[in-house]
Amino acid sequence: MLRLLRSQLESGWVVSVASPAGEFSTEVVGAGGRWLEWDAGRSPGPMVPAETRALAAVAGRAGADVIHLHSSKAGLAGRLNRRMAPRIFQPHGWSWDAVGPTAGRVVRAWERFAAGRCDLLICVSEEERTRGEAAGLNAPWCVIENAVDLERFPRCDDSDRAAAREELGLPSGPLAVCVGPLRHQKGQDLLLTAWPLVRREIPDATLVLVGAGSERGRLESLAGPGVVFAGHREDVVTWLAAAAVVTIPSRWDGLSLSLLEAMSCARSVVATDTPGAGRVLNGGGEVVPIGDTGALAGALTTRLRDPSLAAAEGDRGRARVEQDFDWRRVIEQMNAAYGRVISGQP
Repeated sequence: MLRLLRSQLESGWVVSVASPAGEFSTEVVGAGGRWLEWDAGRSPGPMVPAETRALAAVAGRAGADVIHLHSSKAGLAGRLNRRMAPRIFQPHGWSWDAVGPTAGRVVRAWERFAAGRCDLLICVSEEERTRGEAAGLNAPWCVIENAVDLERFPRCDDSDRAAAREELGLPSGPLAVCVGPLRHQKGQDLLLTAWPLVRREIPDATLVLVGAGSERGRLESLAGPGVVFAGHREDVVTWLAAAAVVTIPSRWDGLSLSLLEAMSCARSVVATDTPGAGRVLNGGGEVVPIGDTGALAGALTTRLRDPSLAAAEGDRGRARVEQDFDWRRVIEQMNAAYGRVISGQP
């Protein structure tokens, strides 16, 4: 969001961001954007009507030519009100993946209805769009794949790995790193279930979880030997540089930014088969079935035992993102999409 904000400001857009107060709102102001407070929670609930009215009021104060609704909660509140400016909705992963089968049917019915209340629906991968169509959503579609800032996440070699480990106080042995908020969606509990199988084969292997979140207490209770909780960190690149393998065990996703960032740093990746992961990784590591902890452990073990394999996959991953997933492409496509919506073009 902040990369998009900065790039749009550089392109001459006047940008307002509505969100709850916190670290993000401070960064929005620091980047030169206009922040408008929208007091909303993450999950749906009894406050949705009030949150919907509040978002409409905020949008009115902004005087926007186009409103970009990111993720399910903003998408819910922003599409319930029919009188808001032209609307773009970007789900970043379909909301029905976060609920059980019964609730999922209700959520799909809402998304089918709400699809007619947006002027453009942006998906972050072709697979996400295909799944939306299969669920019966009928909307003007646009696929703008997630991408990565190649300069912020530079290629890291063996000397960078050694320097990063020394800086972070990490051991020199086999090291796997998982970066992401500690919550059910991201599947760190599945990773911790798989990790003892890795340690059985590689007793000196270390796993580092980088991130904070509501699941930390439960995850700590699941963690055995060789697991480190690093908490919230701003130096993510250093942790990626330190890794032999980066793992992304998510239960669902749109198109993982952590995947692209690890590939940009030339790190082998073991990821679950969320939308787009296999097509994007494409030889830069291995994709395993979601929830298959045995396959996850096996793929990690193979790469932690074979640094040359991991290095070759890392090189292929870096070449892949250089060719197809440079962040500058996203900015061009997003600005073009905004222009089409504002001018009323299909």
